[in-house]
Amino acid sequence: MTLATCASGATVMPQMGGAQVTMMEAGMKHANIDFDGAMLSVHIDDSVATPALRELAQGDSFDPTAAWSVLEGSAYNFQYGWNPGSIWSPPAGLAVAIEPVSATPGLMVYDRSWVTSGMSFDEMSYDPIFTNGEPWMWSGRMTHNAYAVVNPTQVDYEATYRVYLADAVTGVEPTDSLGAPLYGSAMTTFRFVATPVPEPASALLGLIALAAATFYSGGHRA
Repeated sequence: MTLATCASGATVMPQMGGAQVTMMEAGMKHANIDFDGAMLSVHIDDSVATPALRELAQGDSFDPTAAWSVLEGSAYNFQYGWNPGSIWSPPAGLAVAIEPVSATPGLMVYDRSWVTSGMSFDEMSYDPIFTNGEPWMWSGRMTHNAYAVVNPTQVDYEATYRVYLADAVTGVEPTDSLGAPLYGSAMTTFRFVATPVPEPASALLGLIALAAATFYSGGHRA
């Protein structure tokens, strides 16, 4: 959806596939979480292609007063979504915690949880999560957090998570008398592709090489 237009671009809403690539063009890629009474499992929908981190087109921008303006200047995407794989509930007093294990440097994650039972984009905080390795407590509802990178320097980005049951209030994982977790956890990895942004020096060298090639092809030699 475009909010306003002008000669140089538009003020736009963030789209699932990054830039202005809609959900119809880049569908949801769910990480389905299930619990069998003893352990958690996560299954990623491999029928959906690897999500691409995309920047806005030149001239487009986000409303600077909106929560999602944190994505301004980033290549972003929110196709991945944590989702219940079936109808199930955690044991009383527990909730699903998602802990970052590793991530490509520069890959940021922003919380797009629904705060109420409604589905208003305005209620999403877009607060950064996993910044200091802290776990994030999943609400149990389908949640598509935003992933973003400022000036991507490589093609492949990824983040690996441990998914486990924890106290819904304290976030502490329950253990037995020997200190072993009471319930089994699961591991999963979100993978993305991006178009690297050339370093300024590399871009300058490229322009110099192009100019030299143009000069010589025109028959101008010293």
